[in-house]
Amino acid sequence: MTALGYGFSDLRFVISQWANMGVFDVLLPLVLVFAVVFSILQRSGILGRRRAIDATVAFVISLFVIANRYVSELFLPIFSQAGLTIIILVAVMLILGLFVSTEETPKSFRTMMGIGGIALFFWLMKTITQTYGIWIFPQYWWVNNSWWVILAVGFALVIFFIVKSGSEEEKKVKPQQGQLQMPGRG
Repeated sequence: MTALGYGFSDLRFVISQWANMGVFDVLLPLVLVFAVVFSILQRSGILGRRRAIDATVAFVISLFVIANRYVSELFLPIFSQAGLTIIILVAVMLILGLFVSTEETPKSFRTMMGIGGIALFFWLMKTITQTYGIWIFPQYWWVNNSWWVILAVGFALVIFFIVKSGSEEEKKVKPQQGQLQMPGRG
């Protein structure tokens, strides 16, 4: 980490300085909490539609949240893992976008992307819980119960696709408005 002179230095050194100053564990979570609370207050209109009051309340709430050291320590691994998850999703979408155009995207493709997104969400939650030693479902639970979880999910998917295909067939059978119907038929 050598300085190059005239105030320029290695980018990793700058990032390290920002980390030491608290940009990543104080400032960015403060801005994130402020933005979320401010947007909720603006959308809901709980305090009226006055931006100054909403901004003040959002800023005070974000200061209270950041004052709790555990919240600040929780944000860094969550968002670093979430960033990795988003990078994986975007990479998969880019690769698949080479082969399938957006106009011809089948519903099964969207369903598979949704399932992949849910799987990546669970991977994100697993890595976060491992970071903090919190186990929602311990590993021995999955070893003992994975067979019926897979069976239940498979059964739910079969029922979902049967119900979905039945509703599509009903749409095709119904006569459109203005068509003549045969007497005695619904």
